[in-house]
Amino acid sequence: MSQVNQSGVSKTYPLCKSSAGRDKGSWYAIIRREPGFVYIADGRRRKVESPKRKNEKHVEITRKTIELCYFTDKSLRKSLWKYNFGNSENSGDFKSDEMLLSKEGETDGKR
Repeated sequence: MSQVNQSGVSKTYPLCKSSAGRDKGSWYAIIRREPGFVYIADGRRRKVESPKRKNEKHVEITRKTIELCYFTDKSLRKSLWKYNFGNSENSGDFKSDEMLLSKEGETDGKR
C-alpha cells in the first residue's frame, strides 16, 4: 500500500540518523512528530504503513531532506539508498569500499 499526496504535489520529509538501538547508524525519513517522539520509516525494515516510534533522544535529526511525490516503500528505499549504503560521506559509519577491500584481501590471502 502507498500514500499518495492528494494534491499531486511532492512533499518534503526530513531525514534522521539513528544514534541508539539495533538500528544505530541507519538513516530514516521522519513521517510525523509528537512531543518527545518521532515516527520513522526506511521502506525496508520499517514500512510506511507501520513506522517506528522512536524517542527523539535516540535519533540525530539532520538538515537533509528528501522530496517525494508518491510516498511508497519503494520510493523511500530508493531515496535513502545513498545514505544507508552509498559511497559518500553521507553514508555514516558504513564504508562499503573498505569492506570490499578487506574481503578481497582475505580471499587473496587464502588462495
